[in-house]
Amino acid sequence: MLYQEFFHEYVVYLENTDVAKTFVKLQKLRKKIMKKIISALTLVTFASFFLSAMAFAAGDKVAGAAIFKKNCAGCHGATGEGNGPAAVSLKPKPANFVNPAYKDSTGKNPKDYTDAELTAVISKGRKGTAMPTWKKSLSAAQISDVLAYERSLHK
Repeated sequence: MLYQEFFHEYVVYLENTDVAKTFVKLQKLRKKIMKKIISALTLVTFASFFLSAMAFAAGDKVAGAAIFKKNCAGCHGATGEGNGPAAVSLKPKPANFVNPAYKDSTGKNPKDYTDAELTAVISKGRKGTAMPTWKKSLSAAQISDVLAYERSLHK
């Protein structure tokens, strides 16, 4: 759309001016357009990051506790210590959200992950582990609630 308007404007220039001057003008115009596109993309990126951060902050840990008990406690345990009934047969063991000395298969403690990283793990699961994907069974709000509850377990 932008290019069509400017292209028409410069076709008129081509008819009335020297080709080299027109080429220089087109290059300047292209730079202007690219700056506008980059500015718009930057704005969209920051807006989506801000909205994502707001969604993470909005989690309800009380609601998350109920969801955790129903869906997560079988592996992670009722108190989030990675000691649920299924944990005995799992390798690697489920994450322990309570013990600050615990390190997962990547060498990190769950509290060291960003909200976005933990949301991705809850949503998509984790390869090489028994952690399943929950994005088809839980809404984004429910995942945010589970995240809020999980964060409350860190000591």
